[in-house]
Amino acid sequence: DGDTKHESIHLSILKAIKESKGILPPLRVEDFNRIVDWAEKLVKSDTEEKAKQVCTELMKERNGHLSSRYNKVWNGFNGKSGCDLLLFSCSEYVNNVFNSYDLSSPEWKEQNRPWDYDHILPQNWYKGHTQGLHLDSEHRKYVDLVGSFLWSIGNSCPIPFSINREKQEDAPGESYPNHLNYIKGRSASEDLLIDSEKVGNYKNNGKIDRSINDMGNSFILTTAERIRRIYEKWYNECKIEIFNSSDEIIKELKKDRRFALLTNVKKILGEQASIYYTSSNGRQYQITHNLEWNLANNGWVSCGIITESSKFAAVATDGKTIEVGLRRLPNENSINGENDWYYKDKDGKEILYRDFKFDDNNNMVNIAEGISQRILEYIH
Repeated sequence: DGDTKHESIHLSILKAIKESKGILPPLRVEDFNRIVDWAEKLVKSDTEEKAKQVCTELMKERNGHLSSRYNKVWNGFNGKSGCDLLLFSCSEYVNNVFNSYDLSSPEWKEQNRPWDYDHILPQNWYKGHTQGLHLDSEHRKYVDLVGSFLWSIGNSCPIPFSINREKQEDAPGESYPNHLNYIKGRSASEDLLIDSEKVGNYKNNGKIDRSINDMGNSFILTTAERIRRIYEKWYNECKIEIFNSSDEIIKELKKDRRFALLTNVKKILGEQASIYYTSSNGRQYQITHNLEWNLANNGWVSCGIITESSKFAAVATDGKTIEVGLRRLPNENSINGENDWYYKDKDGKEILYRDFKFDDNNNMVNIAEGISQRILEYIH
């Protein structure tokens, strides 16, 4: 019954996304893994030049095509977008410390909450080292990157006002948060999903104003890991993964001919193939979650394989027309010209095959088999 209830809720969300009601598909835990991976590489960078490159890639990941979805859960202060997610994942702590506070009661509002959103690493540590400084573009990017993590749910902690005032602006100590009256036998840090050992290593002697440094890098990694833990707890407890396996969700998606065709092509081509939707910025982004099909709206979707010669052998369709050819790479927004999607042969003609047609009376698998064979011919 529990799974049926979740499935019903998820189907309602799917329909809301499809009808463009301002609801975005949820991120996957793997999306946060990529941010953590880049943060780990930042910590391991042995030269400033390498660190600058990694910093650029981390910012691309955070501010790329998933940025609107990251923004929905990122900010963890003063009732901003991520506060509900933070409170959900830290509910053991919130319920134990603020047991008289009822989130569902109209008597309680954001301004009446009995806790303060505390910066685990104080904001004055950040402001004190950056205000009034003239930074070049590279170091300004780094300062901005640290700032984005400073205000994230990974650096936010709902603690009593009295403890926050006592803590003031000192860097957190080894036992943050130091709750003398927390429930016996429980760890406040664990219930707040804080790695107390890493947070205890913060030292108020680092500077992020003139160069990329160990203190800033460690803060980014520790905070990124906590963001992932917060999101993962919500993702698992709400069984969001049902989106990928629900019969009702698949049934709904199969009404889209693009989904029916390209999922069959991918199944035939195997793990080497990927499916992409074309975004408004002209680039193609991989579909890895069933709900992400709705980001394609009624536009073009492709499925194919990147060849050894760095071309994309693929089928593309808008649900009406089917095109098979050597398509530009997913991360490119142009190759031969501003609006060209396919590579050209020596005579200047697009390497493109349009003879495949949708036929609703035919088995979609048969069409997919013919298309897959054509794609493999382009590769070999």
